[in-house]
Amino acid sequence: MIKEHLNPVLSLDWHPVTKSLITCSTDRGLLVWNYHADANEYKPKLGALKEPFANTDASWNTAGDKFVCGAASGRVFIGTFSKINDLWIAQPLKKVLHKASVTCVKFDPICGRVIASASTDGQVLLTTCYDKDVDGAATAAGPFGGVTTFGDTLLSFNSIGWVNFVAFSPSASTICYGSKFKIITHFSS
Repeated sequence: MIKEHLNPVLSLDWHPVTKSLITCSTDRGLLVWNYHADANEYKPKLGALKEPFANTDASWNTAGDKFVCGAASGRVFIGTFSKINDLWIAQPLKKVLHKASVTCVKFDPICGRVIASASTDGQVLLTTCYDKDVDGAATAAGPFGGVTTFGDTLLSFNSIGWVNFVAFSPSASTICYGSKFKIITHFSS
């Protein structure tokens, strides 16, 4: 049972390889839960990020060593584990990406160097999030394998109304997003 959050949990994502959970809440908190077999339970580790409003969505990259978190302020954070501090630390992208609450955030499923974010402002953005310490070599597989910057907006799509979700295809070459009115597909490469 997740009982460490003080307010409702808005997002939970489970990583199939690491078995770690990530949760975020309207209490502005973000926790990473690791399974401890000896105690037969999940135990939380703090995710440190400076956000004055609710954290609305969070998800893991494919490797499970980086997460993305969207917030009600329109900001998007990228987090990694700090061994020195023994906690997860998230830094915001260079600027506030959206003019309203972020509703959904997802990594590209191949190399995790780009995130898609959707918002109640009616926009879907593809933004770079390369971290050389986590992402490694200068090039990787997939359509975003050559990305080596952090916080640059690559593409922007506008919708008629607020966007509820966004998803990449398994090849990361197509994104799909949905609003109150329709589902739209765009080819990113």
